[in-house]
Amino acid sequence: MKRFAILLVLLLLLTGCAVAPAQESTAPSTTLPAKTEPVATAPSTAPVTEPATEPPTEPAEPYDTYFATEIPCPIEFSSGDAYLAFTAPDAGPDEFAWLVQDYHVRQFNWKAEDLGRPVLTSTGCQEYRLLSEDTVAEITNATSNYCVAVSEDRGTLLRLSYTEGVEPVTLYTDPYGHISSPKVYDQCLFFVAGVDETTNGIYRYYLPDGTVDLLVEDLPVAEDEKNIRFQIVSNVTLSWCCTDLPTLEKMEEYWNYDSTGGEGRTPHVFFAEIMGQDFATAADFLAANDPERIDQYEELLDSWLYRDKGIYSQHYYYQNFLTGVKLEAYSYAYHQRNELYYPDGSERPEEDYPNHRLWWLDSYYQK
Repeated sequence: MKRFAILLVLLLLLTGCAVAPAQESTAPSTTLPAKTEPVATAPSTAPVTEPATEPPTEPAEPYDTYFATEIPCPIEFSSGDAYLAFTAPDAGPDEFAWLVQDYHVRQFNWKAEDLGRPVLTSTGCQEYRLLSEDTVAEITNATSNYCVAVSEDRGTLLRLSYTEGVEPVTLYTDPYGHISSPKVYDQCLFFVAGVDETTNGIYRYYLPDGTVDLLVEDLPVAEDEKNIRFQIVSNVTLSWCCTDLPTLEKMEEYWNYDSTGGEGRTPHVFFAEIMGQDFATAADFLAANDPERIDQYEELLDSWLYRDKGIYSQHYYYQNFLTGVKLEAYSYAYHQRNELYYPDGSERPEEDYPNHRLWWLDSYYQK
């Protein structure tokens, strides 16, 4: 029994000395990753292509500083008449922007597929370079670096660079598609665009920073410049003219009007004789699309609807947006040269005829 007890104690002692199984270490490894040598590559020989940019321009004045001072357009005389003498700079001494027209295709063998596209050409028009693949409605020179164009749908005003590779830049968008008549003077771009669906306005865009001002509102919407025209007098002054043209309703109303006292010489009869075709309605007459005859009918209506009734059909306005000065004058859509009437009803005197379209220079206003 003593031996058995001794053996049992020895066995228990040997069991307590057994080695415990090793546990997985959670300490971060200190083993360094395998070192790799960098792979040597030959330097690229391909040229680095920088995006095309326009030539730098002189720093411009801040908006408030620039428009705090009036910069008047120069006035010159030609054949005895005064006129505003300014033009936007061309691309260079012998280069300018233009639209490809039928005349260029016939006369200079320009490509017919480029009709309506803006191009950069030179005196003589022997060669040209496209400024855009898209056709546009109007184009005007702006600076020596770019021109301004109106998109075909008249919804976008674009800056087209003369530098090859520079993409067109959108300056202004009109959701009503009424943009027309872009004109540049000094640092200002003036243009007509929609105010809403039924009226237009004259806007001013400050070229250096893109600030847009609506200067004139409540102008009628027109498909051409027949009833709205404007002149840039200075960076802060405009003159514009609105003409009341006869509506289709009035044209129909007077289509069979006899102004000869019973002789039957109505517009219907008159135009059937001279055009060799009978038009039952004024709408049919307009559809013939004869500008000369349409002008004749509009002149008759201008007399019947306005002049004979002592109602002016042409309204002239002048406004200095810096000083607030506003002036007005009146006439008729079809008038004699220099025929103009002042707010008091008096007619322009002959001594002021040399002012011609610069009517605000007349002695009546200089008083």
